[in-house]
Amino acid sequence: MNWQLKQKIQEDKQKFALGNLTQAPLVVQNVNARNIIKIIADQHMNLGHLLASRIITCSYWESLKQVCTFSEIIEEIHSKVRNLEPWSVQHHEKKPSIAFVLLYKLLHLGITTKQLNAMLLHKDSLYIRAIGFLFLRFAIPQNLLIEWFSPHFNTCDQQFEGSPFDSFLEDLLQVPKFMGAVLFPRIPRPLELQVKDLILQAKEDRKRLERNRDQVDRFEPGVLVDAKFSQDSKWYPAVIREIANGGFF
Repeated sequence: MNWQLKQKIQEDKQKFALGNLTQAPLVVQNVNARNIIKIIADQHMNLGHLLASRIITCSYWESLKQVCTFSEIIEEIHSKVRNLEPWSVQHHEKKPSIAFVLLYKLLHLGITTKQLNAMLLHKDSLYIRAIGFLFLRFAIPQNLLIEWFSPHFNTCDQQFEGSPFDSFLEDLLQVPKFMGAVLFPRIPRPLELQVKDLILQAKEDRKRLERNRDQVDRFEPGVLVDAKFSQDSKWYPAVIREIANGGFF
């Protein structure tokens, strides 16, 4: 790709982030400077023509003209997002939700691996974490989904929108539509089988974790245990070095 096209794409992205374009710029798959997360998406960021076109014409999008940095968008999510429905109904009118307007903004902004990890590990807001996972599900190359998702199963025991957070993660990988309203990019059949294996293993690990919590008094530094190595998901003899919050060690 020549430098003039790269410069034009960057200018379009900056204008779009400020709300100065009425249509999304072309998404080019191989532009990935400064460790920006590579995404694979159409001009609607895989959210569909109807939702994307409503987003860029809604009043909330207009109000975000001066919100153009990652930290500013995260603050908006933290202060304003209260649900993940793609659509909201206001005065009998169907409008894009705050959550999806901000997701769309993030997708066009371009974020780094470090920034995305900060979202996925955010301690104060499950909505920030959830929108990070939506970013992954809608836009990253599908062969990377398992690599991104797998470390996050069984790391949060909080309820999220009426269900365990793990259930939310499982649905992102298994259900074809988000909340019955927005189609996810289809996962190829070979990857579907890997996803099923991942979720089955996560459920088995969850059961083991629950059993361990019932016997937490037995676990202390120096005790011999079997532990799963995160790099290959195999079990090995190990020694507890310290006890962490939530029954982890």
